[in-house]
Amino acid sequence: MEPRVAVVGGGLAFAAIAAAWLFLTWPPIEQARPGTLRGAGAMTINHGGHGAGMRDEHDDRHAADVDCAGQDLDGLPRTIQALCGIARPLVWRAMQTFFRASPPVFRLSVTSVTPDVHKCSNLYKKEMAKAGVQGKELPYTTKFAAELLFPLLLRASPWATEDASDSSDAAMHVIDACIIGQGQQGQRIPTVVRLLRAHPVLGRRFEATGGEGFVMTMTGDHGPCLLFKDRAGKDDYQRTKTKIWHDYSIVNATFLMNEGSHHGGCYSPTKDVVIPTPVVHTLSPLPCAKPDILNRKTKIFLAGRTSSKTRQRIQERYADDPAFYHQGKERLDPDQFRCEMADSVFCLAPRGEAAWSPRLDEAIHAGCIPVVISDDYDPPFWHLLDYSRFSLRFNQSIVPVLKETLLSIDEATLRELHANVKRVAPVFRYSNLEGVDQWDTTMLPLAVYQLYTIHTARQAS
Repeated sequence: MEPRVAVVGGGLAFAAIAAAWLFLTWPPIEQARPGTLRGAGAMTINHGGHGAGMRDEHDDRHAADVDCAGQDLDGLPRTIQALCGIARPLVWRAMQTFFRASPPVFRLSVTSVTPDVHKCSNLYKKEMAKAGVQGKELPYTTKFAAELLFPLLLRASPWATEDASDSSDAAMHVIDACIIGQGQQGQRIPTVVRLLRAHPVLGRRFEATGGEGFVMTMTGDHGPCLLFKDRAGKDDYQRTKTKIWHDYSIVNATFLMNEGSHHGGCYSPTKDVVIPTPVVHTLSPLPCAKPDILNRKTKIFLAGRTSSKTRQRIQERYADDPAFYHQGKERLDPDQFRCEMADSVFCLAPRGEAAWSPRLDEAIHAGCIPVVISDDYDPPFWHLLDYSRFSLRFNQSIVPVLKETLLSIDEATLRELHANVKRVAPVFRYSNLEGVDQWDTTMLPLAVYQLYTIHTARQAS
C-alpha cells in the first residue's frame, strides 16, 4: 500500500495544492542581488561597486503584506501563533488550515533502528552535565543532537505514530537512529542503512522506494556526505567540487540537516529540510539580555574560530574598529559568550568550514539581530519564513562595506527587526530531554509542516 494523506474538506485541499505549488515553483537562490530591505522599514541598500547584495528573495511574497490585526490564532501551536507577519503570506494561510485540522491530516511513523537506543541520550546527558559543572559546552549538545531531540519531540506530538505497517496512515517514515553520536561526522551512516534494510517492516519498503518517503536526521557538517572543508578556493568553496556520500543508496530520502549549501550535491532544496542547530534547549530567555536594542554596549559582534576566508577577511579589515566586539586570545565560557551577544546590536553569522553556522541560532536566542554572510546557502525553513523580517543576509563580498551597511540602518528598522527576532525565537529552539511535552514551543511544528509540503509536492509531481 502506498503512503497516503487523508484530505478533509475544501480548505485542506487548497492547503495541499498550495504547499505543492510552493515547492514546485520556488527555485533555490543562486545568488544575492542588491535590493531593498522590506518589511522591517523601507531602507534602500546601495552597495556601490563591491557587488555585495542583500539576500532578499521572492520580492513579491513578503510577510509584511499580511494584516495580522484581529487574526484568529486559536488552534495553532504556540510557535506558529507568533509567525503572522513573519511566515510568507501563502504559507501563513496554508499553515492555519493544516494545523487546525482535527484529526491531523498528516502522520509520520517513528521507528528506531539503532540497537543501543540509549547511546545518544547518554551522550547528551553527559555533555549537558559538563556544561553545568565545568561551564564547557561540547559538540553534540551544540551542533548535532537534533538526531536525538527531533524524534523525541515528534513522538510527543499529534502527528506521530509508532505504526509503520502497510496498513498505517503514515505518509512518511522517520528513522530514529544514533548516527552522529557514534561518529561525529556521520561515519555510522552505512551501519544505520544496513539496519534499516534488515528491518522486518520498513526494509522491504525502503528497497521498493529507493528511500523516498523516509526521513533521516543528518546533522553532520555536510549532512549525508563525508567531512569536506568547504573553504577550499578563494571564495571559501569550490563550485565544481562534488562531495562523497557515506552511502549513496539513501539519495532519495528526505534529510533533516544543518547543511543548506547549494554546492557539493549533498543538499536538495526540493526534498530536504534545513533545520536549526540545537544550541538552545531552554524556554527561558537569557537573563543578561538588554531589552532595548539601541542601548547595547557593542554594535557588531563576531567571535569564534577563524575557520574560513570570509571570517578572516572580516577580522583583518575590522581588527581595530571600536564598533566591533573583539574576543582576543582568551576563549569565552558559554555564559560570557551568550551575554556578549545579548549586549550587541548585530551578531555576525559568517560561513565557517561549511556554509552554515550555529551563530544564527545563538544570535536569535540572545535577542541580537543576526547577520548571515554566506553565498548560495539556504537557512532553516527558508521556504516558509521571510528572513528579511528578522535578519540581514548578505553575499560574502559584502565585507568591504559591511560596517557602513549595518550602521546605516535606521532606528525604526532596528526596533522592528529586534521585535521579530524575539517572536521567531521558538522556531530555532529545541527542548531538553525533560521538556518534550512542550513540543509546540519548539521548532517541531514548522519542521512537520515543511515535511508535509515536501510529501504533497512529491505526490503531485
